Amino acid sequence: PSFTSLTQDRRQLSVPEKRPRRHCERFLMHRLGPGMAQSPDPDLNIVLMGRSGVGKSASGNTILGQAAFRLSEGWGPVTMRIQMEKGIILGKVIRVIDTPGIVSSKEELKTFCQRLLRSSTPLLFLVLVTTGRFTDEEKEAVQAAITVLGDEGLANSFLLFTGGDELNVSLQDHISQSKRSPLQDVIKKFGDRYHLFNNKEPQDEGQVRELLRKAERHRTRELLRFKAEGRLETSPGSPQVRQSWQILAGQRVPPSCREHHLRERRRTLEPTRTACGKELAE
Repeated sequence: PSFTSLTQDRRQLSVPEKRPRRHCERFLMHRLGPGMAQSPDPDLNIVLMGRSGVGKSASGNTILGQAAFRLSEGWGPVTMRIQMEKGIILGKVIRVIDTPGIVSSKEELKTFCQRLLRSSTPLLFLVLVTTGRFTDEEKEAVQAAITVLGDEGLANSFLLFTGGDELNVSLQDHISQSKRSPLQDVIKKFGDRYHLFNNKEPQDEGQVRELLRKAERHRTRELLRFKAEGRLETSPGSPQVRQSWQILAGQRVPPSCREHHLRERRRTLEPTRTACGKELAE
């Protein structure tokens, strides 16, 4: 059976659920193997945003695995306009978009991001902060990014921490140690979606692979939620959502996931019949 047939069967046989079906999520996660060669989205646009000097250009180079963006040799900003470079990363055509400091270019970036959201290419917005103290300057930059992105863009966003080489603890420990910092509220606004880069080791493909896997997993859950709620046509970023669903719809389901689906279907039918029986008896 195809992925579409499984989701239709489950919808007909079960009481509607508010959260995505885990058997469907398991199938989609199966597509995200170590090499990500079967990713449902062949292309991806990644937009780097943040204050000047936070490491946007260096992070772009880390993602692409090459010195595509010029780095600053002093204290002044290098990126004065929106720039795009692309490469093939783990089987995906990745377009990395570097942007100027966000505080001084909010209106330009807002128009640019709105145009991207209307396209059919999947998006990942990365809002950069450092692993150092969360200063008022960084807080202002993150708030500017949230304003620029709006609800639609924020739903496709991650916080990207730079300075992994300077961190002596795990990122999770670093965050937990900042309990009284405004950083906690920022992380909540991003739905606890964050990642860490060590731009001193751009040859480390593992950190890029993990970022893309996190983004795929988040996108998968959003896709399932939109489908479950019948919002494929009206959801934010619907051109990207519809294209992803069309690509997924005809894919074959692995035997292990098919068996899992059948087990879940049997579990769903029994409680449904019991509930109906009680209702009729009363």
